[in-house]
Amino acid sequence: MFNKWSITWRLSVLVLVGVGTILIALTGYSYFSAKKMLEEELMDKARLIAMTVTTRIETSAQPVEGMAQVLAGVLETVPMSEEQSYKLLEQLITRNGDVFGAAIALEPSKGGNEQSAVPYVFRTNRGLQKIDLGQGNYHYEANDWYVLPKEMKRPVWSEPYFDEGGGNILMATYSVPVFNGPGEEVVRGVVTGDMSLASLSVLLESLELGQSNYAFIISGQGRFIAHPTKDFVMRESIFSVAEASKDAMLRDLGQQMIRGQRGYANYTSKVSGKPGWVVYMPVASTGWSLGIFFSRDELMARMFELNRIQWYLGIVGFLLLCIVVTSISRSITKPLRQLEKATRKLAAGDLDAPIPYVSGGDEVARLAESFAIMISELKIYMEILQETAATKERIESELRIARAIQMGLVPKTFPAFPERREFQLFALLKPAREVGGDFYDFFFLDEEQETLCLVIGDVSDKGVGAALFMAVARTLLRSMARENQEPAVILSRLNDELSRDNDSCMFVTLYCAAVHLPSGRCRYASGGHCPPLIIRPDGNTIRLTDAKGPVVGGMEGMLYKEGNYHFVAGDVLFLYTDGVTEAANRENALFGEERMNRELMRLKACSTEELIHSMRDRLQDFADDAEQSDDITMLAFRYNGGSEGDS
Repeated sequence: MFNKWSITWRLSVLVLVGVGTILIALTGYSYFSAKKMLEEELMDKARLIAMTVTTRIETSAQPVEGMAQVLAGVLETVPMSEEQSYKLLEQLITRNGDVFGAAIALEPSKGGNEQSAVPYVFRTNRGLQKIDLGQGNYHYEANDWYVLPKEMKRPVWSEPYFDEGGGNILMATYSVPVFNGPGEEVVRGVVTGDMSLASLSVLLESLELGQSNYAFIISGQGRFIAHPTKDFVMRESIFSVAEASKDAMLRDLGQQMIRGQRGYANYTSKVSGKPGWVVYMPVASTGWSLGIFFSRDELMARMFELNRIQWYLGIVGFLLLCIVVTSISRSITKPLRQLEKATRKLAAGDLDAPIPYVSGGDEVARLAESFAIMISELKIYMEILQETAATKERIESELRIARAIQMGLVPKTFPAFPERREFQLFALLKPAREVGGDFYDFFFLDEEQETLCLVIGDVSDKGVGAALFMAVARTLLRSMARENQEPAVILSRLNDELSRDNDSCMFVTLYCAAVHLPSGRCRYASGGHCPPLIIRPDGNTIRLTDAKGPVVGGMEGMLYKEGNYHFVAGDVLFLYTDGVTEAANRENALFGEERMNRELMRLKACSTEELIHSMRDRLQDFADDAEQSDDITMLAFRYNGGSEGDS
């Protein structure tokens, strides 16, 4: 389409495209540079906010950890009654405003003298409340806050949970094991400090993040502790949301967060559905992780504002440039337009149309001069072209006639000998060019029609010469076969005849087989040809290789060996030329003998016609529209049994 435009417009478009490309590149560079700066600014802001939030959470967690460790140290050195335990817990909670509650859970002694009560003091709207966790249906000994520090023998933050003992409040518990004494290894109980998590959502909502931005916190196992979607809190994990939405990127983000890593990643919000980034950072002491989502739309709004004026100026400048470039292009191409009008008559076939004179010595003037010279030479060329076309048409006509004659030399009426029940016979010849050098033949050697001769051949060359040599070889072979029925003698006499006065040094590979139909006895001889295959009724194949001989027509005086085979009912003799096994596809891979053998075994039960047609189709599928490089010839003979038996 572009090539149909005038030179004026093409020159203008090319200049404008070049300038426009540079302008777009500069604007794009400015855009992406500004975008990168804004992203870095956004990431710095996000990291600062994340550090502030994690610091506030750490600050809230430290008093809980300190209180629990002090309480554990006291219990390791000072025995206490249940009443003293309650008083101590009340004092510690009163002094630490960040502590929601605290408990002492000691193992009962083997003698049963030690108190089995589990004092727990926690905050309510009406002040501090005391309960015994060892009473009722609350099985504290099965909770993580009790089991983990006892088994691990070190302080542990539990996963967030709704505490039934403390009023069903969402909290996290810092548990410290109590040993029998300083330096001891035996754990005699656990003390806890509870931190309420109800304030986390309030803390995250107070952050000035923007309209579409928000923060969330997940536990060490990926469960949402705080999230703008209230239904997610303690009901969903980052992994369950990723699984429900089939979001592999969210799953990877969750894996990085629970491993305590920090960084940022591309993310599509499950709240607003908008794309953006998530900055994540661990809360080290608790094993939690904080994530802050920033919408890409807010960043893009700032980007568009920064680039709007730059784009306006660029568009106005580009329009002015279009006017200037078009004016210059029209002045440069004016002589070419004059020459174009004159050459239209030439394009219409008027070779006598005059070419206008263009003054000057520039490229346009030289082009006009070249057109004048071209017209005189074109007249001469047109005369030569007409003669060449006539000659080519005559050659193609002769080749079509030659092909028809060649195809008429081979039998092509099938089924052959339909009145004979002793055998089936089918053959196919597909030349690679208009004419080729392959051929096949079959005929009876005796008047009683008891001995059938099967012949297949491949001349050493292609084209018309090979076709003529093939015709001579076929004619001589038929003549000599009438005088002698022995395949080896037939090939020997044919070789001597073809070798005589063979100045072209052409030769033919031949395979000749004589089958006595009543008995199934087969005699055969090979003149450098591909050994045929016998396909047995059970699917096994036999290659007849015991009668190898030289090519026919290469040198006088050659002798040929004769082989023997006894057909049984159901045997199939498959004769072929090397165009079958050497058929190539687009990758130049060959069809090969192994693939041919497998295909023949698959077709063992088919009729000879179906076998040949199936092999032809298989070769076409394998070639995959690749050009046929050699003639393809196949002949299949199935022996059904004779009057003298099959064995």
